[in-house]
Amino acid sequence: MMTPRPHRLAALFSAVIISGSLVAACSTSGNGVGPSSSARSDTVMVAAQQTGFVQSGAGDPAFASPGTDIVVGDEAARDPLIDVRGFVGFDLSSLPSGIHLQSATLVATQCAIAGSPFSLGNVVVDHVSYAVPFDTAVFAESAIATTIGTLSTDASLGPRSLSVTSSVANDISTGRPSSQFRLRMSDNADAGNGPSNQVIFASDSSNTLDCTPASGQQPRLIIAFQP
Repeated sequence: MMTPRPHRLAALFSAVIISGSLVAACSTSGNGVGPSSSARSDTVMVAAQQTGFVQSGAGDPAFASPGTDIVVGDEAARDPLIDVRGFVGFDLSSLPSGIHLQSATLVATQCAIAGSPFSLGNVVVDHVSYAVPFDTAVFAESAIATTIGTLSTDASLGPRSLSVTSSVANDISTGRPSSQFRLRMSDNADAGNGPSNQVIFASDSSNTLDCTPASGQQPRLIIAFQP
């Protein structure tokens, strides 16, 4: 059962302004990525139980909250030493076997802001692998690849996109059932006591506190491949 979050965000927002662009990766050998004139595309929607957030411990124990909002930042209203990292995962089982991946793009909608989260840096993404449902260990678990890109740099609301072609190709080639990512702020600096500083991305779960799920806002992987 999810531990209730003691502090609700002061403001909730929604937007449908598209930002960013979908980026196709260059061809590489040995990882299933390659060009094709007969590429197909597919959209893999987020898996709710692979998605949520984890708070680090400080005065209180750390806790994990799978199946809820994707929160990144801190919980300074409780303790400035508590960091919060978001997690998002995609079940790859619906993809045809033996595909040659051309591109994969992660799209997530930034739907609410609390405090001044970008005083903690930008929202960056790690490629990770974790159990479902995840627990607090995934907060600091070693990444398959660290800082594969920057997902967000400002507080404007709306979708963000990031090319994750190499990460998804690696997951496919090694037989992982899912592609999973950790979202964190790039700077671990202590923001000091005060309101919590958080970036929230729309999830795909009814068990949310900060952003009501809306059609078209859930995280997704947009994939192009050759069968």
